[in-house]
Amino acid sequence: MNVMKLKMVAFAVLTLTASCGKPNNTPQFSALQEEWDRRNDPRQLQRAYEHHFANLPTVGTADRIPWPDTYWPSREGGLAARWNGESSDDSWNYELFSEEKVKALSHEDLDKLSPAEKYDIFIGNYEYEFVKYERQRTKPDDEGWFGLCHGWAPAAIAFKEPAPISLKGPSGIEVPFGSSDIKALLTFAQQHAREWGSSQTLGGRCNKKIYEDPDAAKLPECRDTNAGSFHIVLANQLGLDRKAFVADVHRDFQVWNQPIYGFETKVIEESDNVYEGAAPGTVKIVRVETRMKYVVESSAQYQKLVTDPDSFRHFSSRTYNYSLELNADGKIAGGEWADIEHDRPDFLWVQTPAPLQGYFANLRQIYEAATTENH
Repeated sequence: MNVMKLKMVAFAVLTLTASCGKPNNTPQFSALQEEWDRRNDPRQLQRAYEHHFANLPTVGTADRIPWPDTYWPSREGGLAARWNGESSDDSWNYELFSEEKVKALSHEDLDKLSPAEKYDIFIGNYEYEFVKYERQRTKPDDEGWFGLCHGWAPAAIAFKEPAPISLKGPSGIEVPFGSSDIKALLTFAQQHAREWGSSQTLGGRCNKKIYEDPDAAKLPECRDTNAGSFHIVLANQLGLDRKAFVADVHRDFQVWNQPIYGFETKVIEESDNVYEGAAPGTVKIVRVETRMKYVVESSAQYQKLVTDPDSFRHFSSRTYNYSLELNADGKIAGGEWADIEHDRPDFLWVQTPAPLQGYFANLRQIYEAATTENH
């Protein structure tokens, strides 16, 4: 147990992430209309990406499909929510049981506790530091989109889907964890990983309500992600590397981070007629239609979910139309969306998994037990 570590994490998360999103980036805009600026350069994610259009696949799927789960909405209390069963108490006011009372609880009663309660009990922290932090972090009147999707998306990509398990921890009490309990803990452990410099972002956040002010779509901060850099990331991450990544699929001020697991691109037209505003050196325009596939949120579940993308139960897609600007070497140098008001991803990012350490060092034991072959 490391209460001081949790408090340090709590301060950092409260400072940087008050919602489902990542913090705003300092804008560094290009003077040209569609040439990617510094924050839209694909090298922000990986310097070794292939840029030659002819060498890029037109279809791709991640080797491991990320798992669905709830984004643990703030207005429901985040990880302090007792999701597995009915409770007359809300997430901010239910009784926190003493060690003596916990030992008297049945397996079924323990099963109905929140993920934060279960973890505090598992490690023997009857001060309930984690539960108290979640009660401080969340509010019942928070916006409906506030939550931990910025932790769920990278966790779903980095970790295998856990099965339910009952495990005796350092406290000596056997604690039952449902699949979503473990997912919740992995989500929380991953949502502050960027503090260690382990995430890279392409594009920036559009913090405008475009549906109320359509002209905001023309602002530089709402023009990205550049269509050319978007295509390079899709084709490299999913087509060549077969690795999922994260995208904010909601263009304006709301942030909905989703795990992106697949894509399909169809070439519509190729032309030597270069439009005004294309990236310098452009000699050919390739117009394409791309379907981007991603995982969507689900309700919390005790059992593992059957993650079948063909069922579309927890999977969705968006279709984008855009032009790619190729230079004399056949490399993608820029791109343009078909319509300034058309939907597009707000920003893309990848993350190296955060180590399970400090307050969450014991989570490694839970995760490994829940992902062994017999589970």
